[in-house]
Amino acid sequence: MRWDLKHAKLSVRIYTIVCIIWIAFWALVSLAAAVALDGLAGAVSALIIFGLFTVPLTVPLYILKRREAAKIGEIQQPLPVDPYLIAAREKLRSIERYCKGDVSVAWGPVVTMAHDAPISIMHRLVIDAKGPEGIKIIEQWRTERKPHLSTFIKALREWGVLTDDEVRDLEILRDLRNRIVHEDYHPSREQALWAYNTVRSFAKRHYPNIAIST
Repeated sequence: MRWDLKHAKLSVRIYTIVCIIWIAFWALVSLAAAVALDGLAGAVSALIIFGLFTVPLTVPLYILKRREAAKIGEIQQPLPVDPYLIAAREKLRSIERYCKGDVSVAWGPVVTMAHDAPISIMHRLVIDAKGPEGIKIIEQWRTERKPHLSTFIKALREWGVLTDDEVRDLEILRDLRNRIVHEDYHPSREQALWAYNTVRSFAKRHYPNIAIST
């Protein structure tokens, strides 16, 4: 019994092989009975014999397979994310609804959300780069009223977290958002989609489990 518990997978394989051999044996017996008895009565008798001696044997195997599938499903579930990444994911989902036409408004809010999403992501990048000290750094920026995109970009670039291409795209996004907020600029759909795709790629590179797969 202890050996069976310790080698559960091997036990299931052995049991499966035994079931196949057993079913094949009774299939031959049932076929022989059907031929010997001939007619409808013989076929029915053969099916009854086959069912009585094979179906009960497969029930434990079915239960084991269901349990194994359930365990695999639990393992494959995505890991929970923290509040920073949840905020970024919600912004990405909101942008997706705009892009699909579920929300009919100007494209400015899309760019604004696309600007805010990487800030949430970069909160986590700071913590990953600096550990517990990263939280103190973020708190200091809040105290100094500097939790802006440019502040995060500068620090993460100095720490080697961001690539030059990421810095370039994030700076373009920051400038586009500032024009919308401060200059009453109205972006086009193409500009909004560029902002969305830029942020989605940024999220996918650093934290794939929050990226929207569209």
